Amino acid sequence: MRSHVTVHGAAATSGLAIALFLPITDLALAGIWFDDPVSYAVPKTPSRLAVGHFNADAHLDVVVGAATGDSESAYIYLNDGVGGLNLSATLPVGNAWFGLAVGDFNGDGRDDIAVSESPTKVYYASASYQYPGPAVSIPLDGFGTGQFGRMVASDLDADGYCDLVGRLWTYYPHSPDIRVIWGGPTGLTPGNTEIVIDLFGSESCPSSVIDLVAADADGDADTDIVVSATHEESGSGCPGDMRGIGVVWCDGPRIYRETEEWIHQETVESPAQPYLVPRVARLGADALVEIVYKRGSTYDALYGTAIGTWAGPRDLEMFGGTYVLAEVDGDGIIDFVNDVAAQTEFRRGLPDGSFELVETITDAFLPVEFRDLGGDEKPEMVGYTQATMQIHVYRNHAPVTSGVRGPTIGARLRAVPSVISGGLVRFERASVQGSAGLAVEVRDVRGRTVWRGTADGGGAGVRWDLRDRRGALVPGGVYFAGETGSSGCDGARVLIIR
Repeated sequence: MRSHVTVHGAAATSGLAIALFLPITDLALAGIWFDDPVSYAVPKTPSRLAVGHFNADAHLDVVVGAATGDSESAYIYLNDGVGGLNLSATLPVGNAWFGLAVGDFNGDGRDDIAVSESPTKVYYASASYQYPGPAVSIPLDGFGTGQFGRMVASDLDADGYCDLVGRLWTYYPHSPDIRVIWGGPTGLTPGNTEIVIDLFGSESCPSSVIDLVAADADGDADTDIVVSATHEESGSGCPGDMRGIGVVWCDGPRIYRETEEWIHQETVESPAQPYLVPRVARLGADALVEIVYKRGSTYDALYGTAIGTWAGPRDLEMFGGTYVLAEVDGDGIIDFVNDVAAQTEFRRGLPDGSFELVETITDAFLPVEFRDLGGDEKPEMVGYTQATMQIHVYRNHAPVTSGVRGPTIGARLRAVPSVISGGLVRFERASVQGSAGLAVEVRDVRGRTVWRGTADGGGAGVRWDLRDRRGALVPGGVYFAGETGSSGCDGARVLIIR
């Protein structure tokens, strides 16, 4: 049981805090995987959180959003490199905003911050990381408010620039539209791509997109869009209320199919309670992709098969609310964290795809994600508690059981040199944890994988001799490198001059 909480600054009297869980010697040996918290003041009640690089060092920082209904703000906390967070800047955001997304939208190597307002707003990081800089509004074509109800940042077209994908927000009914705003040298640009989701294939039976995630759902290295949608019966000929999990398949850079494939659908009693928080992961020790989602207070998984079809759903036999999938303990298998009944449960992933309860944390909070804030290759658990108005960063002391790690979470990749005419390019993590175990995939401007490589001994990164997988020299041009198996916008670009 955790009972020790130290509060610094204004939080000692206001009750508003960010909590950072710091290391204690031999916690893992004692069977305790997370520390007690040290807390830092937040000016207002936290309601959104994202992680990124908001200054020039290699440590991941935190941006915290506060949605209070009046004067709303987002706050940047910088990681001091020794386990502390310091309030650095305040970003003004509009009332009735919905979320934050972090990514390098203009390819300058610095993370930018997108805010779901009306219209969408982006704070671009300056060369000196001075926040807040000018906020740039990005309109959504043909849509009044230009506001996302749910949005995620990901390099959808593998061109080295982070893109923004989200579902449109309306009062009622919900919109069936997904929009993609493409990143480029000048950042996010108008002229976005529209994708219409339809459970029935009929405009007279409208569907509502509830949630989405951008991920490779079929193992072909293209970034697909997995969606949760509902339909509430309206109009003659509609078969009734329905909910479903579907995929908008990607067939190459910026090539998305016009018709989504519904992996799972079911007719339900009115009103249709939607599936929530879809996530894509490889559970267990096999290489098959699974789609996990929340169904009421339980969790289900749809799983891919060796012949390319989908099966399930299977009940994961757990109950709760918010959840996070991440590889935490170094065994190469995805683990599961969720909040339930005023506490947080951590489960180790097992080779057969099931989960084993390892630890229960009595500090109730909403887990958001795992990111390596400490630079020790052990991702910390990040989340918040609205009732106590705190942000929590749980320092991870899970024992590494095998020395096998998945893609490093939160480490930006860099190329040295990034402009070259011949010789070797070295890819390395721009992170304090170094490049041990690094695996890199290089693609051309059409999104095709031309080369893969792994780090050599001594943590010197991955060396590429500018040849493809057949050993032939690649033509001159721009190439994009990313850590194998990762998703998001942490890659590097290489310009080859012939």
